[in-house]
Amino acid sequence: MAEAPGAARTPGPAHVQLGALAVIAVGLGLGFLGVLVYRHVSPAPLAGEAVAAAMGSIVALLPGGRFSRGDVPGSGMRAYLAAWGIVAAFGLSALALVRFDGVEHVALFLLGLATGGSMRLAVWLALAMQPPRRSRALLGLCGASFGLGGFAANLVAATAVSASSSRSLLLCAVSVPALLAFTAHRAGRLRFELPAGRAPWHDAPRGTGTRSAVLATSLLLQTSACGLTAVWLMAYLSRGLGLSLSSGAAVLAGFWLALAVGWTTAGRFPRIRENMAPLGVSAGLGSAGILILFSIAWPPVAMLGVTLLGLGMGVLFPLALRLANWPSRLWRCRWIALSLQASPAAALLVGWPVGMLVALSGTDTLLLAVIGCFAGALAALVLLVGDYRVTGDPAVT
Repeated sequence: MAEAPGAARTPGPAHVQLGALAVIAVGLGLGFLGVLVYRHVSPAPLAGEAVAAAMGSIVALLPGGRFSRGDVPGSGMRAYLAAWGIVAAFGLSALALVRFDGVEHVALFLLGLATGGSMRLAVWLALAMQPPRRSRALLGLCGASFGLGGFAANLVAATAVSASSSRSLLLCAVSVPALLAFTAHRAGRLRFELPAGRAPWHDAPRGTGTRSAVLATSLLLQTSACGLTAVWLMAYLSRGLGLSLSSGAAVLAGFWLALAVGWTTAGRFPRIRENMAPLGVSAGLGSAGILILFSIAWPPVAMLGVTLLGLGMGVLFPLALRLANWPSRLWRCRWIALSLQASPAAALLVGWPVGMLVALSGTDTLLLAVIGCFAGALAALVLLVGDYRVTGDPAVT
């Protein structure tokens, strides 16, 4: 029997565990992408590698109709993601054993595919939890899983991978598509129910489409800033500070750990609809981190800079999702769900023009791009909250 609309329920342990594993895989994927990009730190390859990884993420979004717009999750999409996870796992394993021209771009394509697929699966599992009890705790779990996944990838690179060989790195990266295949397969055993047997966007309040599009834009800009930092900042640290793979990975591990801490502690802040002070906290932390990276070229200080930047980004994302009453109303507009699913591809595609600008203007362009994305995301949230306060309409999404 379908549950009553708006009735709160608690997802089962298996559902929560699979959701956490899918989010961990996203963090692992972005972390390993950053280490792989480090091996090609000259400006020209940056753009090409961004395209290779982004194309893989885009493949994970196809086909999109039923998965994004159907009232119930389809077994076909689970099979699609599981199949690509298996292909990517075997492909990365084979690439670790052979050497040929273009192997790096193929590896980035497969890793981008696994990362994009994991994100898509994670969003689907989060949406299928709605409307849950203890939604703030589930949001914190997602943030902790995402940050710890990236932290683990960089920790592995800092301790077990040499800069002279990428074989061991590719073998470690097999964990990303392996997790995708496992979670997609196990998700078939879960039972999914929607309130009143219909997708929530059928009952979305009128006039909320524009607000949802603004929120989706903010989420995409936030993920673009995070993707640029996670994937391309190690190349910046290498060229600007002369850090080795081990040192650069250790610095970025601090970013991921700070992101997890910022995300999980943001739940204690008030909703920004009533109090916009948390946005100032996020902006202050992020600005201080970027300013330090810009002005002081010293590895210990760089660690402080990326830590502050990670805290700022970690605080901002849950504030935006709570504005959408995460996750119970994320389906009220398809723009929000689609923006989350497409976020790895968008973040990697942003790296293409940024890489080209790096070749022309220097590595400081990377930080300028992060500033632009971060500032745009903040501005979108300020605009959204301002509209809410002026109109007094509680239907933000």
